[in-house]
Amino acid sequence: MNALQQYRGYQSETAGQEEQVALLYDGARRFVDKAEVALTAGKLDEASLNTGKAQRILEELASSLDMQAGEIAVNLTKLYDYWCWRLGQALIKRDSSAYREVSLALMDLHGAWVEAARTVRMARGVRTSG
Repeated sequence: MNALQQYRGYQSETAGQEEQVALLYDGARRFVDKAEVALTAGKLDEASLNTGKAQRILEELASSLDMQAGEIAVNLTKLYDYWCWRLGQALIKRDSSAYREVSLALMDLHGAWVEAARTVRMARGVRTSG
């Protein structure tokens, strides 16, 4: 295991729940981007492998939703399902634009969760020091 892998493992083990969600979005996006690069290079087995990894992360995110949260959880479930479908279509139809679509959306949600995690950390810091 190289230093970067060790750091990422430590990072995910010590991250708060909000930060873990952001890490999952980032991981899914990285796999989507790798799949797109592999598809463009004609490496279909590698594209398939990375597509599957991204889909598994999205499925994990969907399964961890608290459906008692209401409409937002329902909407996120639909979004994750759509993204999994788009990734499958990207691979089947050799459509790299579908990979880019999902990657950009994941990047947006990653940024939102990073900001949410920052807000939670700040609120916790205020509570514990006040």
